[in-house]
Amino acid sequence: MHAARFRKTKVSFAILALAAFVAAGCGSDSDSKKSDKVTGDDTANKDTSDAAGSDASADSGTENASSISAPGVDLRITLDRLLAEHASLAWVALTKTIAKEGDADATVAALSKNTDDLAAAVGSVYGDDAAAAFKAQWEAHIGMFVAYATGVATKDKAAQEKARTDLQGYQKSFAKFLNTAAGLDAKAAEGALGMHVTQLTTAIDQFGAGDYAKSYATERVAYGHMFATGDALAAAITTQKPDKFGYDTVATATADTRVLLDQQLGEHAFLAAVATTKAMSGAKDGKAALGALDANTVALGTTIGSVYGKDAQEAFLAQWRAHIGMFAAYATALAKDDDAGKQKAADDLSGYTKSFGKFLGTATGGDSDAFQAALEAHVQQLAGALDAADSGDANKAWDLEREAYAHMYMTGDAILTAIVKQNPDKFPAASGDAASGDAAAADPNPADADSSGGGDTMSDGMTDTAGN
Repeated sequence: MHAARFRKTKVSFAILALAAFVAAGCGSDSDSKKSDKVTGDDTANKDTSDAAGSDASADSGTENASSISAPGVDLRITLDRLLAEHASLAWVALTKTIAKEGDADATVAALSKNTDDLAAAVGSVYGDDAAAAFKAQWEAHIGMFVAYATGVATKDKAAQEKARTDLQGYQKSFAKFLNTAAGLDAKAAEGALGMHVTQLTTAIDQFGAGDYAKSYATERVAYGHMFATGDALAAAITTQKPDKFGYDTVATATADTRVLLDQQLGEHAFLAAVATTKAMSGAKDGKAALGALDANTVALGTTIGSVYGKDAQEAFLAQWRAHIGMFAAYATALAKDDDAGKQKAADDLSGYTKSFGKFLGTATGGDSDAFQAALEAHVQQLAGALDAADSGDANKAWDLEREAYAHMYMTGDAILTAIVKQNPDKFPAASGDAASGDAAAADPNPADADSSGGGDTMSDGMTDTAGN
């Protein structure tokens, strides 16, 4: 029994709630061969920063993803990923500070590492001086948010008002920095920064008032908003430096779809880590975390359905919710020191990587084995984060969470590469001129697509692989 183990008096009810929440439509892929180990401890310290480099050209899980990649688009993905991660990590760090959770300091450390990665991305374009100037201002605004959260926690209205005033000053000064460095319109930049400030302070207020569901909903909006901010910044930089990033637009139909899929998969990794660890600790906002995670699942299903139809959407939802349930079972077993339960959950997750990898390969025409490897890494990262949290190593847990978040962008790139190859009519311009594109990806919450047309491949793939 570890001294730093989460409070177990509340664990059983919290984990049971998690399992019940995801049970609808969930099946178990437990008839795979036994796996003795889910986690990979040697993955804990991988560098998640690629500065302004290409995410798509990494080990993408299918083939080289050059069909969806261009220098400007890769810059867009990198900025979107890191800025959105900032919003999520800032929210979780601030709310954990308010709630006085044991891993609050570890989330602050993870947020600091994200800042380092963002500064490196800026430096890769503008040099070390610009990176240092960015980091100083970025760290300052995080300090202002900390001051605001502290004021909320202590009910100190004066401290809250001072922090708001400081953040308003930051909006102006940092907008000027972005205008000078990247040529971004100063008023537009100030407006975007103001929205970021409003979203996070509102989410903090909601959390402090105990309205956890609203706080999570606002956090999700803040996360999505940073993609628009990254998009605008990438467009300004590539316009300013075409010799470095090319003359093509960063907003093709394919690029927009890539951003959407990466956004939703990355959010899944973040919310899955938060929801399972909240359940393990019996945190008061555990139910709200589950609701946010399932809302993300529904959004992912809608994206799949927009390409392949409603049958595929429903089949995807069933298997995706199933694997969340397996993580819930793994967390339950950890909390109860149930080695047999932990092994059963590990076996189920191993079976899931095989069946869902086969589903993705069949549905998209991609490499099933490579998809399976990507899913195995996802399982290792999130299960490893649970193991680390259970043992009291919060810093390692959040390092693995960051790794899981970044990895899902590579997974999204791999899936999209296969989809683009399979559906050239939907993506007539993979990385060059902007396409009129009927892909549904430009909308982060696309309406349900018509289930007719294009849906057979994925729905048949799920039918073929279910339970195998």
